[in-house]
Amino acid sequence: MKRISRSCDCDPFAGPVICPDIGYLVSDDPVAIDKASLDLINNVKDTKSNLLDAINGETYETKQMYRVFLKNTKKTGNDVAELSFSLARKAEKVHAEIFSKYLKLLKKNKVIEKRKVFVCQICGNVEFVAPPAICSLCDHSQKFFNEV
Repeated sequence: MKRISRSCDCDPFAGPVICPDIGYLVSDDPVAIDKASLDLINNVKDTKSNLLDAINGETYETKQMYRVFLKNTKKTGNDVAELSFSLARKAEKVHAEIFSKYLKLLKKNKVIEKRKVFVCQICGNVEFVAPPAICSLCDHSQKFFNEV
């Protein structure tokens, strides 16, 4: 959801943007997409509050949610799921660190320059400016990074 206006985000002449870019939603159910879109738009707060919410969510995932997932997965012996949850947990920690850094800059009224953002499609690791030759979390090559 980008360029959200009172008209439609698909209309290049829709008028002024009334909500920050939220991201992408995927579903084969158009009613579910509409409901999720409205929920997201209605829950947008100021940047500081949004960053705090994001930090809390990523921290919960790192310290609690993925720990439980990993514990349960180890019992099943599913090595692929265990690796996936382990990588996701590491990526969520990186996300929390990034959000915390931006919150500190915001509190100091520092300008946050716009940079290119690259996400590893294997583990969710985030890198800025350019993708690394090898992902620091999952050891996959640069070709698995997509610019977002």
